Amino acid sequence: METLPPRLVEAAFVGRSNVGKSSLINMLCGKKRLALTSNTPGKTKMFNYFIANDQKEAHGRRFYLVDLPGVGFARVDSKTKDRWTQFTADYFLERQGLKIVFHLIDSKIGVQKHDLELMDLVRDTDIEEKYCVVLTKVDKLGNKRVHTQIIDGVLDALEEKGLALTTNIIPTSSEYKIGRDHIWKHMYRLMLSKRSTWMEGAEDALDVAH
Repeated sequence: METLPPRLVEAAFVGRSNVGKSSLINMLCGKKRLALTSNTPGKTKMFNYFIANDQKEAHGRRFYLVDLPGVGFARVDSKTKDRWTQFTADYFLERQGLKIVFHLIDSKIGVQKHDLELMDLVRDTDIEEKYCVVLTKVDKLGNKRVHTQIIDGVLDALEEKGLALTTNIIPTSSEYKIGRDHIWKHMYRLMLSKRSTWMEGAEDALDVAH
């Protein structure tokens, strides 16, 4: 942990490789190439820190957005993957400034093995109160019925892993900026105010996408 930047409050973005973490961060910040994107899975191979301190949006308070290495498709050896997993677990447990963990899930394919493993890590490190699911690429889905099926799949996974069914689920699209305001609202509440909770339920998130 001593290799990470000085401690400000921070929001972490984690998920399978090629899930759209960098694109989401760029969309949130209104910058096309703040976080580099690639068609090659596993492009992010370190913890990338971005300082957010826009006076208008953040009320002058500086904080970090953290792009974590992708899991699943990264072309690295098993020892390196194990090391990433252990470092992420230590980060969840020890990083005092960590206020939110956004778990990105590709809405086109739903919950996969590596998403379930990440849910295990969230449960085992006892950070459930900081945990939020973000569905990426919802503009690629056909209709509201498909949206509902994907969210039902996430809820089934949360229940299987012993996580709260009230965990917030936010549908997003980096291309069309769907979910941008919703994510910022949660960062305001958990990082920029004195309120300690922001769970609103999956039904509220569905309304944002439609």
